[in-house]
Amino acid sequence: MKLYLGDGVYVDFDGYALVLTTEDGMGTTNRIVLEDEVYAGLLDYVAILKMGAEPNSTPRATPGAGTGSSHTKGSPEGDA
Repeated sequence: MKLYLGDGVYVDFDGYALVLTTEDGMGTTNRIVLEDEVYAGLLDYVAILKMGAEPNSTPRATPGAGTGSSHTKGSPEGDA
């Protein structure tokens, strides 16, 4: 079920991962797939912000190290 979050941003679940999209009224303009480890990293980041601490710039996981890849539509890697 696609859910509108605001500011042209939607979230959906594809049966494997959360999928964030941005839309301009004519179609999807960006697509980001949040696999489990990426979503966990995002939650960690939000928790750090809530504690008032400075986020560490070191990535939690190497992009694409999981079974799939997480990237934005139009990135050099292309769509999966």
